[in-house]
Parts: sequence; structure tokens; C-alpha cells
Amino acid sequence: MFSGDTPAAAKDTSIIDPSVLDTSIKDRSIKGPTIRDIPIKEEKSEQPVPRLAFPEEIPEDIREAYEQACFLLQRCPKASGALSRYCLQQLARDFWELPASERGTLSAEFSLLSDRVLAETQESINYIRKFGSIESHLTKDRDLMVETTVDEAKMLIALVQLLVQEWYVDRKKRQSRCNTIKMMVDKAKSRQETESIKHCLTSPKKTKDSDPQIAIPPGGGKPIEDSLKDALAKMPPAGE
Repeated sequence: MFSGDTPAAAKDTSIIDPSVLDTSIKDRSIKGPTIRDIPIKEEKSEQPVPRLAFPEEIPEDIREAYEQACFLLQRCPKASGALSRYCLQQLARDFWELPASERGTLSAEFSLLSDRVLAETQESINYIRKFGSIESHLTKDRDLMVETTVDEAKMLIALVQLLVQEWYVDRKKRQSRCNTIKMMVDKAKSRQETESIKHCLTSPKKTKDSDPQIAIPPGGGKPIEDSLKDALAKMPPAGE
């Protein structure tokens, strides 16, 4: 470069091009590049992050973004972190059905949900938010790629896995346990009703002279009607 030349304007790569994400996350009807086509720099890879099998009720766009975040963890932590933030925000909005009036940055939405989630889950969220620059990242727009270390990107993936486990997987287990309890109660009720019907069918029928309401004195003993009959039998005949 000569001294009189002016340097060319550097391309701003801090913003994720929507056209890159649309085909892989938003609109699958149009063929085109995906986030895997972002120029990346290969780094010495460590052990890949363990993948979590998402339940079927997780929306497809979140599952795809999660898979790409794991794929890009070592290759491009910046993109991986942005995808994980997308997953986190979509999980919060989908599971808690946040209306438009309660939506904002990921940090604001997490703060809003702090009194709704389990105490242990909230403690884990807070602990991860304090790691490195993660809290600062959560205040940014989810489509903004900011400098992210591999460890920070890994923590964000771990947080995605935690919330999927705590919110979706555990909810399914709770529902299954609740259904089991309901089935047990229904079976017990049915058994009691069957036994009651059998008892009615096998008990001796009452005669016409029998009193349907026979009082039994406290503490057991003969019915009052039998006691009266015994007393009358012992009385002398009239006229003697």
C-alpha cells in the first residue's frame, strides 16, 4: 500500500446476516447458505460438548440452532454464543408463553422469570450469568455476534441444556408421575365400587317384618329390638 492510499473500509462482521440464518432457522422453503457457510477459523479442538437429545415438544428452530451452536463451539465461538443466546430466549418465550409486553433482552427476560422458576434452577442461571462476559452478552441483541471465548460459549450451551432438562424433560416426567397417580386412584375407586356391589348382592335379604333401621347400643351387644323381645318374654302373661 502506498502512503497516499486510504485503507478500505473493513467489513463489519459483528452482525449476523439475516440471510444466513433465515434458511437454517426461519424459512426452510428457500434453499441457500446456512450458518455453517460463515467463514470460520479452525482451532485445535478439544473434546466435543456432549449433545442433549431434545424432546419432541421443543420447537424445530431451537433444536437446529442448538445443533449449530454445538457444531461451531470450537470453530467459531462468537457464532456459537449468538446461536445459544437465540436458543435461550426462544426457550424462555416458548415455555413461559411470554407476551409481547414482557419481551426484551435476554437479561431482562431472565430477571422477569426469576420468581417463576425453581430456586435451584435460578441459582444455576445466576451462576452462569456471572461467568466471564456472559451477563454483558445477555444484554445484547440476540442477532449480534460479540467476542466470545470457547469457555463462555460452552457455558451458554450448558445453560441451554439445563433449561431444556429443567423445563421440558422434567415437566414430562412430572406429568407422567401425575398420570400414574390418577390411574392408581381410579383403579382403587373402581375396586371399591365393585366390592360394594358384590356385598349388596350377597348379603341376606330382609323380611317384611324386619325393621330397616335397627339401633345397636354403644359398645356393641344385642340390638335394642332383641333386648325388648327378651324382656317381654320374661314378663308373666296378662291376668295372672
